Amino acid sequence: MTVFNTPLPGYLSCLTGKIAAIPIPFPLRVPFFKKAASVLGIHLSEVEKPLDHYPSLNAFFARGLNEACRPVDPNPAHITSPVDGQILEFGTIHEGQLLQAKGREYPLKKFIPFPISDRFEGGSFMTFYLSPKDCHRIFAPIAGKVTDAYLVPGALYPVREPYISEQDALYVQNERLISIISHPATTLACVKVGAINVGAISVQYDPTLKSYPTPRKLVGRHYDIPASFNKGDWLGTFHLGSTVILIAEKDTVSWLPDLARKQHIRYGQPIAILKGQE
Repeated sequence: MTVFNTPLPGYLSCLTGKIAAIPIPFPLRVPFFKKAASVLGIHLSEVEKPLDHYPSLNAFFARGLNEACRPVDPNPAHITSPVDGQILEFGTIHEGQLLQAKGREYPLKKFIPFPISDRFEGGSFMTFYLSPKDCHRIFAPIAGKVTDAYLVPGALYPVREPYISEQDALYVQNERLISIISHPATTLACVKVGAINVGAISVQYDPTLKSYPTPRKLVGRHYDIPASFNKGDWLGTFHLGSTVILIAEKDTVSWLPDLARKQHIRYGQPIAILKGQE
């Protein structure tokens, strides 16, 4: 089934990004964000700074959270969730295909259209959806170094239901920014997928690498001096919200048995165990 046949989502996303960046007058910030939190179901007790600190809606969505409300699992054998969000799918990459939803698959080599995708053949993946109520920051799921990054231009189509169940290879069509995280026991690809109303995706380790607006071409970067991150460190940001797909090399991780599809999870919670380090 073909759901999209128009470039409208790209223009709409640009417009939404501009609106979300409009400064909110200081006296209106507290009542404005309280109302937004009430409508969206955001827990204001978790917000890192006072509400009047945030100059725009975009800044509020990209907020940090109190460390006390998001303890990061300290076990070095555990991989943790990189985001607050809902687990949509998880499993194994089979014959070069990842599961999108309800039997629909998409190809690894088109999702990560660079030679490094070969490292993830037969690996494990987990897909997280960030709703408007969720913190829109992405956090390191493991202690490691970002050795490479890739920017893949594309559309900005919706990545929620019913679209993920009805549109073939939706994640392949959308823009994405990929961080490769090296750890002695595995290599992870943290793929941040753009979507409608997402003004940009940025990363902490490279301020010059941003998904939108940028030249519409593939970008690949290798870092001779890779940035190091501790587990739970701030890795990147959705400037509004979208989807993260975490991919691990073959036979290096085991998903925890109590995880379930549609489960809401918080960053810092354990999701997998490194094999050989149990």
